[in-house]
Parts: sequence; structure tokens; C-alpha cells
Amino acid sequence: MKGLFGGLLMVLTTLSYGANEPYFKVVVTGPHTFSLEVTNLSGSTRISLQDTNGEIVYKEQVAAVTSYTKQFDVQSLPKGNYTLVVADEFKMQSATISLAEELVAEFDELYFFPIVVQDGKYITVSKIATADERLSVVIYDANDKMIYSAVLEGQEFLGKKFDFSKAPKGTYKIFLASNGHALNRRVVIQ
Repeated sequence: MKGLFGGLLMVLTTLSYGANEPYFKVVVTGPHTFSLEVTNLSGSTRISLQDTNGEIVYKEQVAAVTSYTKQFDVQSLPKGNYTLVVADEFKMQSATISLAEELVAEFDELYFFPIVVQDGKYITVSKIATADERLSVVIYDANDKMIYSAVLEGQEFLGKKFDFSKAPKGTYKIFLASNGHALNRRVVIQ
């Protein structure tokens, strides 16, 4: 059990190092071109560029590599604002790319996804908080009955360990929400 928490703490510490630094870099290389540079990728990474209506004008799934660079030519796109999103299994960041007289990129805050780790009948929910952040945790049993609901708050790290050793066998759903992001996870207790 100590090994699990030590490994989880190591992953979270690694992720939090440089948490205020941009996850990726946008370098303007010309009046209608920019280069995207991403380092410290964790597993498969999703890259997308979308317009203000949410229409995706470019998307790519990058396999597990340590770094990635791509040149974008946006001359054919209408002037306006676009959102460039880079997300892997642990973190996500976006930048607003403004196509006007001059191409400009402005970064949004780096967001860390909550992590759910199962070790037998113990479930740990954790999240790196980049500011005073709240994480809503709601757990449903196999019959979709809510069995737990709370809001975790903190400045650097949010976490809670759940003991399912006396819980009935089955599939449990965990709903997690923070900073306008939400995700669902399923865990199976046997």
C-alpha cells in the first residue's frame, strides 16, 4: 500500500513541478504561421484547434513520445479567435490564438485532471490544485444510488481515500468536477 501512495505522490510531484509554466509553447514564425512545441508528454496526447463556435478545424492524436513539434499555417482560416487545446491523461492547457493583423497567442491556466487510483478495495481520488480550487466528488453504487458526496478544497493538493472493503461487489461510478471540467470514472469492487 505504501508503494502505491509513494508512486502516486511521485507522479503528482512531477506533474506539479512547473505547474505555473505553460504546458506547451507557441512560437509565431510568420504573419500567418506558428509552431507548436510540447514537452513532458504523458501518454497519448490530444491536440485540437477550434473556432469560437466550437468547430474543430484541426485535431490530432499523438502517440506516447517525449516531445512534439508541429508547424501551423493558418492563412486560409478566417480572421478571429481560435482555441488551441493540448491534453494528455493528466493535464490540459489551452491558448487563444488571435488571427488579426498580427498573430497572437495567450495561454490559459494549466489544468490538472483528477486521478482515480484503485488498490484492491481502496480507491484514492486526488488532484493537483493550481489555485484555491474545489473538487466535487460524488460516488454512485451499482444501482445508481448516491452513496457519497463532498467538496474537497485546497491550494496545492486535493485528495481522499475511500475504503470499499465492506461495500457490496459491483461497479461504482465516481463523478468528479472542478473549474468547469467534469469527468466520470468507474471502479469495480470484487
